[in-house]
Amino acid sequence: MNYITADQPHKLLFIFLLIFNVCTSSVLAQESIRLNTEVRMDGFLRLENAIFTGGNRLLQSTFKHLLFPDRHIFRTPIDGVFKVESGMVFRGNRMFPPAGNGTNQSSRTLLLRSELRFKLNGFWSSSAEKLYMVGSGSGYVKGKFRNANVVLTLHYPLNTTRTTSLVTGKLESMDTEDSIDYFEPIHILAISQLNYEYTLMTEAKKNEFSELGCNNLVYVPLSLEPTTDYVCQTMFQLADIYRLDYERDCTTSMCNPLGGDFPLWPTIMYLTEIRCSEKGKVRMLLQFFNSSSSVYYQPLDPDTTLVAEGVWDVKTRSLHLIACRILDPMHSLVNALIGDCSIRLSVRLPAILTVTSRSTAVGNMWSIKSVNESGYFLKLGFRNSGDKWMGVPGVKYEFTKINMAMKCFEESKTVGPENGIYPSGHSLEMRLDMYVRNGKFGRYWGYSEPLFVGNRTYGRFIGGTSYAGMVNISYKMILKSPPCLTSSNESVEILGEGVYDDGSGLLCMIGCWHLGLERTKLVKNGSTDCEILVAVQFSQLTAERGYSAHFNGAIKSTREKVDPLYFDPVEFSSFVIGDKI
Repeated sequence: MNYITADQPHKLLFIFLLIFNVCTSSVLAQESIRLNTEVRMDGFLRLENAIFTGGNRLLQSTFKHLLFPDRHIFRTPIDGVFKVESGMVFRGNRMFPPAGNGTNQSSRTLLLRSELRFKLNGFWSSSAEKLYMVGSGSGYVKGKFRNANVVLTLHYPLNTTRTTSLVTGKLESMDTEDSIDYFEPIHILAISQLNYEYTLMTEAKKNEFSELGCNNLVYVPLSLEPTTDYVCQTMFQLADIYRLDYERDCTTSMCNPLGGDFPLWPTIMYLTEIRCSEKGKVRMLLQFFNSSSSVYYQPLDPDTTLVAEGVWDVKTRSLHLIACRILDPMHSLVNALIGDCSIRLSVRLPAILTVTSRSTAVGNMWSIKSVNESGYFLKLGFRNSGDKWMGVPGVKYEFTKINMAMKCFEESKTVGPENGIYPSGHSLEMRLDMYVRNGKFGRYWGYSEPLFVGNRTYGRFIGGTSYAGMVNISYKMILKSPPCLTSSNESVEILGEGVYDDGSGLLCMIGCWHLGLERTKLVKNGSTDCEILVAVQFSQLTAERGYSAHFNGAIKSTREKVDPLYFDPVEFSSFVIGDKI
């Protein structure tokens, strides 16, 4: 006699389906209308941040993403049991052909993305908190077409709290081990978005967020009521890269928010929304990285991810968050749980931006543990580098280095041809695709765009009324991995402010850039270098070029050559399609 064991879930599922069909066959006629009624459960099987391991004979290292692109839930005659139909996709990154095959960057084509697609059907018991599904799928793996028959089992609770919000389970092969289509079990871990109950903020002590550490800033005068939809629709769409600011004298593992077991300190925090609800409550994922080059759309990593819940505080005009670690002691995803909720964060929105403080969201992160406890770390700051809230009512830009920029302008100004036509300060031509050159380190590229023109954001000017003459202007300049400024693969962001004259086509600015952790240790005061000059000379607009702007410019350090922050001049010009980097 063959016995069914616990490691054969597909056989158990088949028996469940058989019993279900027998028990319900007599009532299907009466329940046909109810059975065909689709149920709306917002958030069910939304597992875009899932992580998975295993399946070595089926998957490959390039597979990074697990998606459930379509899902349908139907009532059944059994209370608490729902029929589920869903798609399931394992997707790899797109791959480029190898370099050196005679093609340049502009003509390189993408190879076929590795992808496996499954069609699944099964049942979910909300009381048992189990989802059982079977199905089949196919796709291209390592250039070969593969088929697979599978069974999916997930622990999937109907209602979740901080401790029960993890979805765990596995995908297993229904083929025998000697079959070419067999694969090892694939273990799955994800965060549920279904029916979450907020408990952490109500349990927190009232004084835990009293010392925010950002009190030297003036904040956006937002008067948001807890019930307004504006909180969720605008303020909590925080998906953005935040750069971490450690204390200058941080030299021990107590500075690392990931704990002493991680030799590399993270420099980037990626904050993404899981769910936003009424009354300003929000759930978020905090993912930590050592580089910003591969932040977006990365799957959840239990070792470097925090799960947080929070609320918008109307009184202090800040977002308070309580973050928890994902504990996976066996590194198997099977016994993972959410615990150690001793981390606190506060995020605020500055009302006044400057060239040295241009972040539209700033905050602090700290531990409420004692110094001797495991998991304790020193308070650190963070700030975003994006422009997501540049247009939020109440945010203003204050020019602080115009006098210095005017000195540069007067020294650089030349008399141009009479009746010359140059780009206006608010036109599309002020966006610069840059072809960057440095004699010692070669060539690379960059991009620049105005942030404010006068007292208004640049985006609001485009297509509007033309203002002739000289205007105050601020810029964001991105240089892609320039070796003269960084030894890593990180992009360098230089913020500039100064003056632009559309009568001469000359733009002169004082530039500032935030020093990384290593460079900060080289200077005595501050973490921002503003001893930089940026000058751009636009060419005249001509009908032959379709009135497109050409330009030449340079970024220069005003420091002495012996200064550790000095860098050789960086020249740039218009980027033209066909230029080889």
